[in-house]
Amino acid sequence: MGSRLVCGIVAGVAGGFVYGLMLYIMTVPAPGYEFLTGIQLLARSVGSDRAVVGWAVHLGVSAVIGALFGLLAGGLARDSAGVAAWGLLFGLAFWGLDMLIVTPRLLGLPPVLALGEQALWAILPGSLMGHLVFAAILAGAFMWLRPRLGRSPAARR
Repeated sequence: MGSRLVCGIVAGVAGGFVYGLMLYIMTVPAPGYEFLTGIQLLARSVGSDRAVVGWAVHLGVSAVIGALFGLLAGGLARDSAGVAAWGLLFGLAFWGLDMLIVTPRLLGLPPVLALGEQALWAILPGSLMGHLVFAAILAGAFMWLRPRLGRSPAARR
C-alpha cells in the first residue's frame, strides 16, 4: 500500500504541474476583478495574491488526488488498461466536482446552481481539457512509477 500511495502522490504532482501551467495561462472571469488566471484564483481562495501560493494550493490538491488514485486504482486495476480507465474516471469525477462545487464557490457563486452563469460555461471546455490532461499524466506516471517504486528494497538489488 505504501508504494501505491507514494506513486500516486508523485504522479499527482506531475499531472498537477502540467495542469498548473495550463491554469497559469487560462483566465477566469471573477467578481470584482477583470480576469484572473486559474492560479491567481486559487491564491485568492486562501487570502493571497501571490502566484506561488496558488501553485502550492494546486499542487497540494493534486498530491491528495494522486494519493487517492494510488490507493484506489493501484489496488483495483490489474493492468494498464484498468489504470487508464481509473485515470479517465478520476479526471471526469474531479472535473464535475470542480465545476459544480469548487469553482462556483471561488467565483462567489452558489454551488450547482451556478450552472446558469455564463461565466462558468465559458471556462467548462478549458477546465475539462485540463482535468483530462491531468488524468492522463496521473495514470501514465503512475504506470511508469509503479514497477520502479513498487518493489521491495531487497528485490531492487
